[in-house]
Amino acid sequence: MKILESKVEDTACRWAKEQGWKHRKYKTPNHRSSPDRIFMKEGRVVFIEFKRPKTDEHQAGKLSPGQEKEIKSLREAGMEVHVCFSVQEAKEVLQYGAKVDLHDPTNEVTKCS
Repeated sequence: MKILESKVEDTACRWAKEQGWKHRKYKTPNHRSSPDRIFMKEGRVVFIEFKRPKTDEHQAGKLSPGQEKEIKSLREAGMEVHVCFSVQEAKEVLQYGAKVDLHDPTNEVTKCS
């Protein structure tokens, strides 16, 4: 069964709202590669690009070259940016915080201690 990116995003946004996060769809004119959402809570700002998770029948969603470039640019500016393939990944990023290696193209998310 194919899991849609929009389903992951919508479910994560509902959960985040229940936890007191504000979130906005992030759209910038003439700039197609921006992350999907901005989440804000208690002074913390988190950008998340949602991608379709891998299933037995389908490959995981992939970042476009433009998205990779935009994420790198935002990280270099000191922003917290993540790529999440599941609701659980988004919950962990928002709930626990995360340390992201800005030079790691796979964007492995690890919980902060």
